[in-house]
Amino acid sequence: MSSDTIQTSESTNNTTIPDQEMAGEPMVNDQEDSLQYEESQNNETSSDSVATDVTFHTLASLLHGIPAALSIQLSQMLSGDQFIRVQELIQAHLPTTVGDPAMPIDGCPLLELIPIECRKQIWECLLYNPLLGESFATGGYGVALELYPAILRVNKQTYNEGMDVLYGCNRFLVQCIPQSSYHFGTDYFALSALTRYQLLNRVSTAAGDNNIIPAAKYVQHWKIVLSATERGSYVGNGLASLCRNIYMADIQSMEVLIVPRGIERDWGSAETYVDESQLALTFKPLERLRSIQQFTIRAAEFHEIHVDTLSYDEELAEEFTPILPDPVDEVRLVTLIQGNSDVEIIEEMYKNLLTYVQNFERIEEFKLDMENLNVEDLDQSSSFDITETSSDFFTSSNPFISSSHPVESTLCAAKIAMEEDNVNGFKLHRKTLILYLEPQYEAIEACSKDLVDFIKNEKRPEGFFEPEKHYHSKCGDTANEAMVLLEDYASSFARKLERKTRVAIRKQKLLFNSRYDALPREQLLRSCEMAYEKQWWNRFVDNYKKAVDDMDTQYLAIREARKKLYAWDLQSTVRETAFMPSVLDEMIDWEIYEPDMRVNEEWLEYRSYARNESQEHENNHESDLGDDEWSSKRTTTKVLQKQSQKIDRDNGQSSERNALQASIRKRKAPLTAGSTSTMERMPLEIRREIFKYLLFNPELGTASCVHKDGGWGSKIKYDLQPAILRVCKEFYAEGVEILYGENRFFIECVLSTSGHLLHRCALTRFCEIASPERFHSSSELATNHLRTVPGVKRIEHWKILIAPMRSNGRNNVINLCRSICQNRIKSMEIAIAPWDSLEHPSLSRGGPRESAETNKIAAERIQDVLSPLEILRCAGKVVIRGADPDEVPDFLFEGERRGLDFYSWSLGSHWRSFAPHTRVSLPETMYLTHLIELVQGDSEVELFHEIFYAFLNYAQAFERIYEFRNHMTIDDLYHSPYLAENPFRGTHPVESALLKALRMQMNEEAGAQDISELKILRSNAITFLERQYQRIQQAANDLVRFVKDQKVSGGLLDPVESPPFELSPGVQSEGLALVKNYAESLDRELTMATKIAICRLNGQYEKRFELLPREIAIKKCTNAHRDGDVEGFVANFKCAVDDMDTQYLAIRNARRRLFECDLKGSVHSTEIDVEPLRCDERIAWNKVEPDMDVKKLEILGRGGLRCCRKSLSSDAYRE
Repeated sequence: MSSDTIQTSESTNNTTIPDQEMAGEPMVNDQEDSLQYEESQNNETSSDSVATDVTFHTLASLLHGIPAALSIQLSQMLSGDQFIRVQELIQAHLPTTVGDPAMPIDGCPLLELIPIECRKQIWECLLYNPLLGESFATGGYGVALELYPAILRVNKQTYNEGMDVLYGCNRFLVQCIPQSSYHFGTDYFALSALTRYQLLNRVSTAAGDNNIIPAAKYVQHWKIVLSATERGSYVGNGLASLCRNIYMADIQSMEVLIVPRGIERDWGSAETYVDESQLALTFKPLERLRSIQQFTIRAAEFHEIHVDTLSYDEELAEEFTPILPDPVDEVRLVTLIQGNSDVEIIEEMYKNLLTYVQNFERIEEFKLDMENLNVEDLDQSSSFDITETSSDFFTSSNPFISSSHPVESTLCAAKIAMEEDNVNGFKLHRKTLILYLEPQYEAIEACSKDLVDFIKNEKRPEGFFEPEKHYHSKCGDTANEAMVLLEDYASSFARKLERKTRVAIRKQKLLFNSRYDALPREQLLRSCEMAYEKQWWNRFVDNYKKAVDDMDTQYLAIREARKKLYAWDLQSTVRETAFMPSVLDEMIDWEIYEPDMRVNEEWLEYRSYARNESQEHENNHESDLGDDEWSSKRTTTKVLQKQSQKIDRDNGQSSERNALQASIRKRKAPLTAGSTSTMERMPLEIRREIFKYLLFNPELGTASCVHKDGGWGSKIKYDLQPAILRVCKEFYAEGVEILYGENRFFIECVLSTSGHLLHRCALTRFCEIASPERFHSSSELATNHLRTVPGVKRIEHWKILIAPMRSNGRNNVINLCRSICQNRIKSMEIAIAPWDSLEHPSLSRGGPRESAETNKIAAERIQDVLSPLEILRCAGKVVIRGADPDEVPDFLFEGERRGLDFYSWSLGSHWRSFAPHTRVSLPETMYLTHLIELVQGDSEVELFHEIFYAFLNYAQAFERIYEFRNHMTIDDLYHSPYLAENPFRGTHPVESALLKALRMQMNEEAGAQDISELKILRSNAITFLERQYQRIQQAANDLVRFVKDQKVSGGLLDPVESPPFELSPGVQSEGLALVKNYAESLDRELTMATKIAICRLNGQYEKRFELLPREIAIKKCTNAHRDGDVEGFVANFKCAVDDMDTQYLAIRNARRRLFECDLKGSVHSTEIDVEPLRCDERIAWNKVEPDMDVKKLEILGRGGLRCCRKSLSSDAYRE
């Protein structure tokens, strides 16, 4: 290999930029600079050295499969014979390159052969540099440190071992020197090798945590350089920010270096340096650190001081004078940091207080305002001028802030105390805030207790909230009391308004009230009130439960935040509140009966329900005592024990505080090196036997999985260990193949799914999905919940129980087939259950001996029920037979009448009282043979439901209101109470086409689902939506061009630097116009009938959009443009664009899937062009747009920027 070739390959492979660092681990990456430095050094050497380098690189290039940098270091460390031996090992164990997917990601066979001591020496050659502990490392991104952190990306073993060297052996120097802050209220992070490519103070949270790179928490050895000079309030040194982000790190040693007198600017002035007491305040941020065994304070040496600290205008002192703290203060600080005493973290204390206060507010905008409180924003009242043409200013105003509400003002004072690290002042403001909110909390707690007591009384048999009760009569008085309690509970959440706040609200009363009227709670309260007036009790109970759940969600959030108020305080802190749980901190379970806690005076025991009072006690009639109370005593006791275990009798604060304090002392242990697992060394056959022992059980394929006596399978212990799948990816892949590929799963298609919407099987034994309407059985086909159950799509062996003569038999089979039609089915057994009724003959008697008429009726019924199986393909083994006696569940013969079809029940038909003793005989029919051949074949099939779902998703992507999207899947036969507020229902062509398609989708009759008619409806809707899609695409393209032009250096959207204040307003105007044009294109196209329906709603339709994030961002963007706030304009511009891009990309994603389920060559599959015209990705705001100018690229290719990469040696830098 020639030297030219070698140099070309080096220049090609070493073009790493900082943005290509490991995700989440910004490290020191100087491979590019170091190689450029080596190249410059090679150019200056003689021809002999060049020849030597050529031989050196040629020898190292033979080590394929490992990074080039490691090959170079190995060639320097090993002799010729050793190098040849290593080469042979590489060729034997690493036949592929690192980039090959066949390469293992957990470990490297070559590294396993090298002793750990040798590997550590290799990592030190690549990742260790003592210059990281000198000022040379903080000189900027042009400094070459000759480190190769890219080696950490090879595999996990390299990463774990290399991390210990990079962050455990190196000592990182941090320059905490004074520097001016251009952003008031922020504290610049110090200069170090970790922050050369990143300014850490770009983002600041409410708690003051500056955005720090994740690599800082892994550093174990620090050298912190401080200055003892006097600094103003606008000057920061970064020490506070550093300590806020490393107080949880595992720090082994730390040196605090103080710049001596005689080096910094104005060193001769007496007012430049602080005294010993003020120097102790400079060290105060260090007091939050603990368990650092090696901690020293000394004077900084000259090579440890940053060049910006040196004085340019005056000469340095002839002799430097060390500046050290008072010995007493030094001993106290060292003892504190080396110890493990508890520490109060004021930032965490403020976060908990902020969370507690925010939970009392319901408007999300007002919650965000609490996070961004500033003293300037308080008491800045605005005048209301009715002559103004725009009200955007008042739309975004917050009356609680403009009127200096006690909560907001006190919270702002607490935030200031937190930023000043004033713990005592913060606690004083926190006490004031908690005492102010305490009366409201007590009112909420009292109202909640009254409401819960009332609900407990009525959540019993024959009560108003009896589970599964769907008819309520003569309950006016109970509903009246329930409504009063609900209104009291809702009013208790209203914030206390002071006089100044009421005055500020009066200026924008309609707007302020509309904010709350649009919330779900107020809408549910209005629905309850309307249902109460109309005496629609079913609807009243439904909305009442939702309203209570909404308020309980806020109440439990307040209680949860209340528990954590003092989590970060010392144990000796005086608490203003005593958290004692008066009620169970859980949501109300409306689906279970409330246990009766009344005491039976005769037996002195808890009273239990009678047999007809609860479904849980229907099977306990075999008690030896023969008493109804004693028959259900066991169940009641279990319920009481279960609920008593949930009650938290402790305040929950001390344990949580101790856990948090212990986490400070318990440092994060380094990741262990990857090693070869014992399971990986075993043969595959042995591993499969182990997984079968853990994950295989034949009982999954028996009818016992769905027995009612066994709690529908929930009480059965299968002795399976699925937790083994979480160990690693290899275990998961091999275990899933056993769990879902070897087991046979039994599933019933017998019971009506109107109550729980799920078929009974082992996978659904713990799943219960409440049906919105009990008697609307056809709605089950609109939303198939079985397909959402994890694991159903992986099952390869099925045993299906079908009852053809049972009501909804075909409906159940349709749902099951739609759920597994995409599965890889290896075997499927279909067992036909017996049936007795007055209308149909018994299948147990059907067969060759029966009459032709009997066989004909049974065969037609079986064909009708089994016809949905025709959508299945490529099944392995398919068997259709009668059910054996042990395959018939117990609920078929227990005498219930609910499972009968309505016709048989009305005639007085009863169930069989005994189970069959032989296999059920099937009638003679050729259809079963035809069906088996069809299911086992591989012919093409069009899935009606998949085409419908693709059409539905595309139409829903154009709609932004959540309720309107859900209405697209509701048939108006069921009269949803919210359909009247939807102006598109019955007036818009898209909704009309979807409604017709939905009715076909929900129709369970054979032949009702006409795919040709569905495609015609889809074509009509797509044609109508195509005009809007073209407008959206054009608006998006225009906006993207603008973003590309401005996402460059010096542009409005520059990712590196903030936009200049003197930026031309014309650029903002253009961006604002494009954003509004983009937003208008996403508004749905309205027909005249739809416009009329919107007018009838009297502004309710427009109010739905006022509080959406897109509209809020555009309004704030408009205000920022008017006020000249460039940063605010850019921030809200990005939010608005991201929100609209999310909807646009959802439309494009659904558009690509429109014709995926159509047969090839279909006429309707080429109606529109679904190919992407641009990259379907979100805009990356943090990346500079690449310059596509050919001339500039040519200059860069010729080495036009080579001078910028040239680095200085350490000696030259010190001079």
